[in-house]
Amino acid sequence: MDIPDRIEEVTAPWLDAALHGSGAITSARVTDIDLAYLGEGVGLLGELASCRLHYSEPEPGVPSRLIVKLPSAHQANRERGYAFGFYEREARFYQEIGNPGRTGGLRVPRCWAALTDPDARRFALVLEDMSESFRMSDQVAGISADEATVAVSQLARFHACWWDTPELAALDWMPPSNGPTTMQAAPLYRHLWPTFAEKFGHLLPPGGAEIGGAVGERFEWLLDEIGAEDHRTIAHTDYRHDNLFFAPPGRDTTPVAVIDWQLSTRGRGVYDVAYLLTQSMDPDDRRRSEAAILRTWHQAITAAGVTGYSLDDAERDYRISALVGLVIPVAAGGDMDLGNERGVALVEHLTARAFHAVVDLDALSVMS
Repeated sequence: MDIPDRIEEVTAPWLDAALHGSGAITSARVTDIDLAYLGEGVGLLGELASCRLHYSEPEPGVPSRLIVKLPSAHQANRERGYAFGFYEREARFYQEIGNPGRTGGLRVPRCWAALTDPDARRFALVLEDMSESFRMSDQVAGISADEATVAVSQLARFHACWWDTPELAALDWMPPSNGPTTMQAAPLYRHLWPTFAEKFGHLLPPGGAEIGGAVGERFEWLLDEIGAEDHRTIAHTDYRHDNLFFAPPGRDTTPVAVIDWQLSTRGRGVYDVAYLLTQSMDPDDRRRSEAAILRTWHQAITAAGVTGYSLDDAERDYRISALVGLVIPVAAGGDMDLGNERGVALVEHLTARAFHAVVDLDALSVMS
């Protein structure tokens, strides 16, 4: 079936065909949809819409609301997604890991349809609307220490489920953190660093510019460190507040759900912890709670059966991961279309938080 290129091309007949094709609906037909574009500044690599569906007849278990996700409408952002294989990667995640329930109990959206046509560069996901059962997050506002503790505790179950398993090798569509696909980030970082520094350098703390330049020189080494074959698991690699949905207080359900798996890699799981704390948390809150939250994650993977990976190992990898994570504000702020004021505010907060973190951690010393 044809895959839409833009959100405005999503229609009731197309959704009807997609849902029938995946077996999500059988007898009913989608007769109409109420489509609401979710707006720019929500995500830089994807275009999202919420859809309320109307059917020709009742059918048990069919979705009443869902999310349609397409590649970004902005050409530069979209090309980056193609270059790194982000769109196909997320579709394969839902086809092979998310829908079969191979997540160690971590809650992810139900995928009603994952459609790919790599030759035509068309990709579409039809996903459960998590906002019906969970509370949305706001990365600009920042994550609390309590939320972060819950988030890393839940993610640790997923990390432990895949930790050094033979099945990892079969996921050839998911690149290792130091594979050729991911290594493209190194020259990209070096290319964009001058532009980023010119645009956002005023947000860097003392010592931040020095660290940023040094990271560009050693980026391949940093990726090799977090992509080493021992202690590998699946890293979400975009584990940030905007991609987390929390259950309302008092709800007897999984406490957090995780979306947006297009950056997932095979590498060190602690990267996700570092990325969450250094880019989604207010620096003062992070300084007070980061050591305890990292210990919580390490205790959780140990309790789930992971062995041979000490807290000292985790602390070293955490610092390296904080340095690798600088590529996110540098790449986004260097040349990507940020959409609107919310997109700009997001990159400004990422920048200030991430660079304060690497200075606080004396992360540069890990490369000496």
